[in-house]
Amino acid sequence: MGLKPILVLTIVLILSILTIFNVHPRYRYFSFFDKIMSYDLGYSAPSDFNGKSYELLLKILINSPSILLSNIKGYPDRPVLDRIDLDLKFLDYQKILQDKKEAISREILVSPSDVKGRIRYKGKNYKANIRLKGDLAQHWRSKYRMSLRISLKGKNTLLGYKKFSVHKPSARQHPYDQVFQSLIRRAGNLAPDHTYAKIFMNGASWGIMNIEEHMSKEMLEKQKRKEALILRFGNEERWAYRMGSNNPYADYRLSDVVLNQNVYGGKKYLQQELYRKWMSYIAKQRLLQDDSSLYDIDSYSRALFLSIIWNSTHTLAPGNSRQYFNPYTLKLEPITTDQGAFNDLSVEKRYSLTSDIYKQIVITEKYKNYLYKNFNVIADVISHIDEDLNYYQSYFPLDNVVDSSVVKENLKLIRSNLDFYLLPQEDDSNKSYDSTVIDMLPDESQADEFPVHIYARHFDNGVIDLYNLLPEKVKVSNLLLDNQAIDFKPIEISGYEPNAYTPISVDTEFKGIFDGRLSVETEYKGNLRVYHITPTHLTEGISNPILNETRTSYPFLKNEGNNNWLIKEGEWHLDEPLLIDGSLTIAAGAHIYFSENAYIIIKGGSLRAMGEVNNKIKFKPKERSWKGLYVLDSRNPSVLEHVVIKGASETEHDLLKLTSGVTFYKSDVVLSNVEILGSQAEDALNIVSSKFTIKNTTINESKSDGFDSDFSSGEILNSNFSNIKGDAVDFSGSQVQINNVKIENVHDKGVSVGESSEVYVSNSFIKNVGVGIASKDGSQTMATNVTINSYQLHAAMTYIKKDIFDSPILKLVNCTVEGKANDYISQNGTFMTVDNKEIASEKIDVKSLYQKSVMKK
Repeated sequence: MGLKPILVLTIVLILSILTIFNVHPRYRYFSFFDKIMSYDLGYSAPSDFNGKSYELLLKILINSPSILLSNIKGYPDRPVLDRIDLDLKFLDYQKILQDKKEAISREILVSPSDVKGRIRYKGKNYKANIRLKGDLAQHWRSKYRMSLRISLKGKNTLLGYKKFSVHKPSARQHPYDQVFQSLIRRAGNLAPDHTYAKIFMNGASWGIMNIEEHMSKEMLEKQKRKEALILRFGNEERWAYRMGSNNPYADYRLSDVVLNQNVYGGKKYLQQELYRKWMSYIAKQRLLQDDSSLYDIDSYSRALFLSIIWNSTHTLAPGNSRQYFNPYTLKLEPITTDQGAFNDLSVEKRYSLTSDIYKQIVITEKYKNYLYKNFNVIADVISHIDEDLNYYQSYFPLDNVVDSSVVKENLKLIRSNLDFYLLPQEDDSNKSYDSTVIDMLPDESQADEFPVHIYARHFDNGVIDLYNLLPEKVKVSNLLLDNQAIDFKPIEISGYEPNAYTPISVDTEFKGIFDGRLSVETEYKGNLRVYHITPTHLTEGISNPILNETRTSYPFLKNEGNNNWLIKEGEWHLDEPLLIDGSLTIAAGAHIYFSENAYIIIKGGSLRAMGEVNNKIKFKPKERSWKGLYVLDSRNPSVLEHVVIKGASETEHDLLKLTSGVTFYKSDVVLSNVEILGSQAEDALNIVSSKFTIKNTTINESKSDGFDSDFSSGEILNSNFSNIKGDAVDFSGSQVQINNVKIENVHDKGVSVGESSEVYVSNSFIKNVGVGIASKDGSQTMATNVTINSYQLHAAMTYIKKDIFDSPILKLVNCTVEGKANDYISQNGTFMTVDNKEIASEKIDVKSLYQKSVMKK
């Protein structure tokens, strides 16, 4: 037993040494490292051996007894490591290796090839697109453990990921990046998930590698966000230029983070007008360097504070962070990635504000006003650092133990002087992306190396905005459509001014969408270049209604001071949108009649609509419908009592497009004796990321769903849902108690529980529905003393619609069912019991279910 590990270790060392002689001299020691690390020696990276090959060899030899003992005994405290096989055809694998070879030659990876591959995991085969990834050599320095980007085809996911990257652990700073991102997710921010697996490439072991989730709608959904744009500011072109230049020019605006933005999945998403509107709005707002309204101050503050405690802002740099556009707030939120090791703040301050976003937000009043609140959120999550460190380090038990006391001491130091560490100081740079002074102009040799001279943006009204990337005049000699020159009079554009983004605008006949079809030919010091424009930006419908100010001229609206507003009793007509920046109280007996495009938005404050039994508050359309009620970001609960809301459609206006007629986002609410009637929206009522109580409430005659709870918690008591053409109540990522509820005449599901929700239904009555209760996608549902009568499909179902979630559970206790013989159906891999008796599972074609049955949307 003991000889086998010794023999294996000896062979490993011999083979590893022999293989390095076939590698480019500069990368021989890299190949040695990576070959050694493809074997499970209990270590995560060569960095534990100070990065020198002879020290690695010496360390392994010295520690061979513990390595051998560990291999014999195993690692009982290590999490389960799955095996993932990546299979590429010979020619496709050669493309990956050719990209690696070119990256080594250039010292940076540029435009890697996508190849088709197959992934084998737990007996299943997945088709995927695979490519080499990573800007720098640590990702592709040898053929043994290359970093890869993998995108699964179809609707498949693996480990819960639709898109993910494979790295050697050191390429993701194990365990520092993993722990930082776990902590920032605990704080409510967005960040990719990390795990580990045993990777095999075409049958050859690459050892234990890090799996990092990539940007996708699935990532957003698991982290309780609605699908929307994800962007990156800047690009790698500046890196490639500097790597390939003999004398790079410092003041070259190539890859400028204010101008350049990349939309993830742009080819798909920009086919939708709303997504293109969002992109156009973001690009426009980014040019306003003194306007922070685009950014969610709280989430950026949290990312900044944890980075300062870490004493490293590497994760905040534009190349490492992504940006999520929240469709409820119409603001960006950071998605942090690629954080480094933490550093002792008492020894040296190592963090700096390298991103223009953070330079803008730290001087805002909101940043200062909520500094203590957001700092305390981060201070609280630091208490989990040892838990997260121990978990990630358990994958590599022989690594040196990382001491979290550095972070804890940094926290104490910062807490003792918050203003000094968290507020801008004189030595902190609050300048824009550019320097304030141009030291010198490009010389002839530098001019010869510039890949492009300008950045250009095309608009659907035919205008092209031209931005000079150089501080000296550039000649625009031609415009091209589909690479063919058109009739164009050459112009010159002046060099850029530091800290300014002022374009030269050119009118053209190219009106509409021209993604990727237009180019601009330029000349600078005798050098001709072509800049390709994509995508087209929109000029109409990109206003942000949430930024509007409260109008004081309405006769029914009274300013009561301190951002508190009152709508008085009486009959009032609202012919245009009303935005309340603050809190709104509506007096009993107020009847508001809305024109078709009118709505009410309340931001930053609560709604108190306190009607009476015989003096109700009413919201009604003048004709068929109006555009609803929206309350967002309220720090105090809203209360609606004895209120009638009739004929509301989706709240839509330019950038804002909600799915419901009544929406509460991050705004706790109590609804008591409320009637929501004749909804024309996808959801009559939608409560998102909030706490709620709904009691004695009626939702009737809804065009689609009745009540939709997303990522919320609360209770529904003594309420009625009837005559609904979608689901009566629908839950995603929510924890809800339902008691004494009547659901009747519902086309789809009476109670729909999904996306890892926990719902308890008791003492309720469900009649004449498509499906009584459905528990799906990792949800846990308990129904007690529930009567289900007259269903079309099944009384109760469990199934998996989205395989990024675990198996659902449904337990029915003392329930009465009257309908067809086939009352219950449980898909293979799910779990249902009726009075503690398990229902046998069977195969269900979920896709067909949603295409042909009562569930069809």
